[in-house]
Amino acid sequence: MYDRTGDPYTRTIQRSFEKMLKGSRYGAQPFTPPTDRSKEGSTANVFAQITNILCDTPKSTDTVLFAGRHTQLRQFINALGARGCSDRRFTLLTGDEGSYLTGDKDLDPSALRDTLLSVRYTALAHPDAWAKDAARTGGGAADAKVLTDLLALGKRDKEVGPIGSVDLSDGQLIIAYDAMRLAVRGIRGASPTGGIPALADVGLQWPQVKGKQLRVNGASGWICLDAHGNPYDKAVPIVELTPDARARFLRMAWPEGRPPAKECLPPS
Repeated sequence: MYDRTGDPYTRTIQRSFEKMLKGSRYGAQPFTPPTDRSKEGSTANVFAQITNILCDTPKSTDTVLFAGRHTQLRQFINALGARGCSDRRFTLLTGDEGSYLTGDKDLDPSALRDTLLSVRYTALAHPDAWAKDAARTGGGAADAKVLTDLLALGKRDKEVGPIGSVDLSDGQLIIAYDAMRLAVRGIRGASPTGGIPALADVGLQWPQVKGKQLRVNGASGWICLDAHGNPYDKAVPIVELTPDARARFLRMAWPEGRPPAKECLPPS
C-alpha cells in the first residue's frame, strides 16, 4: 500500500517495497490522503474497503507493506483491527512513522490486543537496541550509556535540569541527541581555531564523517556519511508495537546486510 501523491519519505519506502515485491501476483494498492497528512480526511473509509480486499486474498498472504504517514498508518491499523476476516493473521510492516503510534490516543486499543495482528516498523533508534551489545561494530552499549548518563545527570543536577519526564522508547530523543552531536562534529571540523564557521563550510564537513577517528559514535549507532552526506550502513532497529502501545525492540537490521567494518568507510 502506498500514498498515491507521496512525499520524499513515502516515495523512498514505496520504491524499496517495489523492489521486494517485483513479480508479486498482486498489484500495489494506492490511497490518497489529504494534502495535510496530519488531517483525518476520508482515508479511513478507503482503508475499511481495502481490508475487505485483503480478506479476499489466500491465507498464504499474511504480510502488508505500508508506505504512508503516521495518521494514515493509524487509520489503517484501526481498519485491520475491525476486519471481517478476524481469523486471518496479518503482519503490517512500515517505516519509522510507526514510532508516533505509541503516543496516539486515536489508535484503537482492541486492534493492538488482536493476537493475529502484528505491527512492526523500522525505528530511528531504540533504548534496548544495544542492551546486549550483540554487534562488534556499528555501535555499542558504551556509546548508548553516554546519553543515559547525561539524562541521569539532568535529573539530579539543578544547574542542568530539571528536564522533566523522559521516554526513550520512541527513539526521538535519542536521534535528536545524535543529530546534535553530528552538528557539533561539523562545526568543530569547519573551525579548528574555535571561531564561528560559515554554514556552507559546516556542510562541507559531512563527507569527512567516517573512519575510526572522524565518525560519530552515536547513542543510536555509528554515524558514517558518504560523499553525499547520507548515512552508510546505519544500524536500523526493528520494533514491534505491543498490546499496551509500547515499542518493543526485536532485532537490529543493517542496510548492507551486516554491521560495517571497524573502519566504517563507505565503498565507491
